[in-house]
Amino acid sequence: MEDINKPILDQVIRKGFPQLNELHYKFTAYSLNSEFSFKFDSLIHFVTFLKQKNEVTEEQIALLETALKDVNLAPTSYFFINFFTEEKNALS
Repeated sequence: MEDINKPILDQVIRKGFPQLNELHYKFTAYSLNSEFSFKFDSLIHFVTFLKQKNEVTEEQIALLETALKDVNLAPTSYFFINFFTEEKNALS
């Protein structure tokens, strides 16, 4: 049986994750109920997910581990990645 979510996940992996440094996102211990909020069981789970469509270097894994630790999340515990659009404040 074909996974009905595969086309959506393929687009998210292909378009979203390679440009993580250009998108607005947060690593959290909970969902922020954003349009795109993804739960991963651990950093290993997240890296496995990324490797489906992209090469992931040891340096990139180390950066991800540091990013998790910076927000007090253990790389061996579950976490969420919440993508969001930053609203621009209009100055009058």
